[in-house]
Amino acid sequence: MTTEISAPESKKPSINPFLRALLGLLMLLPACALCSTNALGLTIDTFTSSQQSKPSSSDSEFVGPENFERLFDTRIFTSAIEFTSQVVLVRTLIAAIFPILLSIGVYQLGKRSRRGVRLLFTLPMAFFAPVLMAYFSQRMDWMWDRESTKTTVLLIEAMTMLIVSCAAGLLAYSAILRRYEAHEKGWRAALPSLIAVWLIGQFAVTAYALQAFVLLGFISKFGAFTFSQFVFETTRIFNLHVGFAASVLVFLPVAMSGMLATLILVLFRLQLEHDPKSEDIERPGNRLFGILGWVVTAIGAFGVIFILFAPYLVSLLDVLLGKGESYAAPASVSFVKIWLNSILPPLLVILFVQLPVAYLGALAIGAVRPFGRWSEWLLLLFSPWLFVTSMPFILQRLLDLDDADALDTFPALLPPLLISVPMLVVLTIFFKGHEPKWRQARAEGMPAMRAFFTKLFIPSLPLAGFMAALSFLAASQDLIHSLPVVWDLEQFNATSAIFRFFTFDLLESEKAILIFGFPIFLIFSVIFLALRMFYLDKLSLGREPTVAKQETPG
Repeated sequence: MTTEISAPESKKPSINPFLRALLGLLMLLPACALCSTNALGLTIDTFTSSQQSKPSSSDSEFVGPENFERLFDTRIFTSAIEFTSQVVLVRTLIAAIFPILLSIGVYQLGKRSRRGVRLLFTLPMAFFAPVLMAYFSQRMDWMWDRESTKTTVLLIEAMTMLIVSCAAGLLAYSAILRRYEAHEKGWRAALPSLIAVWLIGQFAVTAYALQAFVLLGFISKFGAFTFSQFVFETTRIFNLHVGFAASVLVFLPVAMSGMLATLILVLFRLQLEHDPKSEDIERPGNRLFGILGWVVTAIGAFGVIFILFAPYLVSLLDVLLGKGESYAAPASVSFVKIWLNSILPPLLVILFVQLPVAYLGALAIGAVRPFGRWSEWLLLLFSPWLFVTSMPFILQRLLDLDDADALDTFPALLPPLLISVPMLVVLTIFFKGHEPKWRQARAEGMPAMRAFFTKLFIPSLPLAGFMAALSFLAASQDLIHSLPVVWDLEQFNATSAIFRFFTFDLLESEKAILIFGFPIFLIFSVIFLALRMFYLDKLSLGREPTVAKQETPG
């Protein structure tokens, strides 16, 4: 197994530092250009609109902080502060405790048990969240009454967060423990990396919780909103000036979280490696931690059944038996169009924009390293948008589409953020981990092109595909993005169809779940399980080895 040791020094031909810097910056240029024109442009426009009296009008006037004062005088926004704070608290507590306990506990189990638990917690990666709307709002109506609605929603949020955070945490923490299992200092050698990843995880969970659109949409009638729901409501009543102010207030802590997380990643010198020869071996484990692992696994297994499988099973039975309730005429909608509207917009952006730009930028920072050991500090340029979703920019996106006369059209379904900073960061630390192998291959006389393909390109392909798949799943179920910009049934994607149907035509909503949500869950479950068995469980995450002197091959 990989351990943290001093990297060997080898003599090799070197490239001119100026040419190396020039090549790296040229490769990073597309990411910088896209970030400045898209992410930074949306940010500046959103900040500007938040200080206008009528952001959507040509006769708008500059009012400074007045919109923010009005925002805090709005009763619904104060309710949103309270409810979003509760969502943030629940999610962060779950993510802070259960994933790390599960990872340490599972690490003490036998080889077969470890693999079984890891495969179980791979399934939540393919989670299609909109399925919860129809299931919990209609089929589980016995859980609700006016006095306990918030508590019930928070319990469901906690259970959902449990399985999702355990899926992500088990992947990351296991990679750390795998890296240091043969280290002479034992688990203590892994402690700095565990602390760094734990802190980054807390920043990520907090940032995403601040932007959460609680998919149990009926909650709004009880007077409880998240920030995301509040911003959406401002589009319905056309009160955009306070909506922009709320968007800015959400963006600021989210951007700060991304910057702090990136700073931790750089300061702790984290890097990711893939070892195809890595094997999961039997090892003596701590019995107490092993029992703890089984306890958390049992709780998580209940969550997987309750959150992942039960909604699909209920929807399937309802559609087969025709039990869905309908309070209006059946919706006339083409499910072929729903498939196309759900798949094509995110797929086009990911394949032709996000993935190539992030891959090239990561290769520049992690492998070419234009500024040597200081190259990863370039990630700070992109860090404000590390955890940003479409939520803070949806109002500006709405105005831009309106100006272009593109509302309620297929282009309106394209994700507003064209750069994927998470993809850039993950691929960067991967190339950083593999750059020494590439240098060593070049030092041993391997041709440059062959060294690139065998040491960098081919090992990175499964990880790039994994990140692209996660980006697709996130974009295809982004509710706050699609709701304000499309109203025509012909332009509905799966998420907006499920949301708009379930209040008056539950059967159509469940059909959308089965026709899109269930196949997507099955397809990506198979993909992620295969990646888990043959690739992800061979990744190791840890700190960069101490290097006395680094040279770069020509």
